[in-house]
Amino acid sequence: MQTISVIEQSIVFLFSMLLGVILSVFFDFFMIINKLLKLDRVRVFFSDILFFIFAGLITFLFTIAFNNGEIRFYIMFGELLGAFIYRFLVRNTVIESTVKFLKVKILPIIIFLKNTILKFLLHSLKPFKKALDACKSLLKKILQIFRRVFYNLRNSRKTGKS
Repeated sequence: MQTISVIEQSIVFLFSMLLGVILSVFFDFFMIINKLLKLDRVRVFFSDILFFIFAGLITFLFTIAFNNGEIRFYIMFGELLGAFIYRFLVRNTVIESTVKFLKVKILPIIIFLKNTILKFLLHSLKPFKKALDACKSLLKKILQIFRRVFYNLRNSRKTGKS
């Protein structure tokens, strides 16, 4: 265990506050993505687990880089304080501007790409439509034959005929 001066501890504390703000921004980004994709509760749960694994890994790497891997109370307190400062001062503004940016700038691009890819796929599959229709009708005929066979087998078992 090495001794760290008060100045070094203060610098690490300030950086840990910054890390708390950064992790809170990432958490809000995960939350916005979950809401935009309209994920169900199970997927949101796994998304939260993924985020907390990510946050734990980042905190671990932070303690290795700044404190030789020694976990100190002031690092955890700095992260929490940074997260609370972000949450109560700028979180709503960041969320509103991010959602507006995603809806105005990113969503139209995604919709355009989706429509373009969909049109391309539909256009490229047109030559196969006749073959698919022929396969569909053939499959229907085969299933009708099997239906008659199974129907006759079931009826013969009910009446006792072999």
